[in-house]
Amino acid sequence: DCRNFSMEYCPVGYSFEYENVNPQLEREIDLVFIGSPWKSRLTYFEPLAKYALKSGKRFEFYGPIAQSRYFWKRGIIAMKYPHVSKCIINRRVTPESAAEIYSRSKICLNLHIPNTVSPNPRTFEILATGSFELVDERENYAELLPGTDLATFNSPENLIERAEYFLNHEEERIEIARNGHKKVVPEFRLANCLERILK
Repeated sequence: DCRNFSMEYCPVGYSFEYENVNPQLEREIDLVFIGSPWKSRLTYFEPLAKYALKSGKRFEFYGPIAQSRYFWKRGIIAMKYPHVSKCIINRRVTPESAAEIYSRSKICLNLHIPNTVSPNPRTFEILATGSFELVDERENYAELLPGTDLATFNSPENLIERAEYFLNHEEERIEIARNGHKKVVPEFRLANCLERILK
C-alpha cells in the first residue's frame, strides 16, 4: 500500500516566469490556491471556503475540475463541496498566469499531496514572486524557515485561524513575504538548483 510510504521532493526551484512579475500589481485577492482540485484538497479547503464566503473574503481556487466530456463531475463537486465549488475557477494556469495571480494575492496557499515530507516546486514559485505563502507543515523546508520565510498550518481549522490572522496583520505578512523572496531569489532558480544537483 503506497499510502504507508512518504515521498520527498527534489528541490528543483522555480522557473524564470515567477521572478519576472510586476511589483505594482494590487493584491485584491485575499486567498488563492493554484493546483489540481483533488478530493483531498476539496475536503481540506471546504471549511476555508465557507469562512471566506461568510466573511466577505475573496478566495480563488484555480484548477481544472473536469474535461467537457465529464461535465457531470462539476455537479457532483458542487453537491459534495458547496462552498469551495463556488470559489473554483475551472481552468489550467500557465506559469506566467500563475505568477500574476500570486502577485495579486495577499495569501498564497500551498497544500501538498498526502504523504510528502518536503516542499514542492510551488513553494519556491510563490516566494519567487515576492508573495506571502501559507503552507501545510513539512518535515523539512529545504533551508526555508517557518515563521520567517513563510507561514504554516496543520489542520483545516488552523488554516482558517492563520489566514484570518495574517489578513489582519499586513505588516507582518509583508515582512515574511520579503524574507521568503530574499531566501529563494536567486538561490532557488531552476538553473542554480540543477547545477547543484549535477555537481
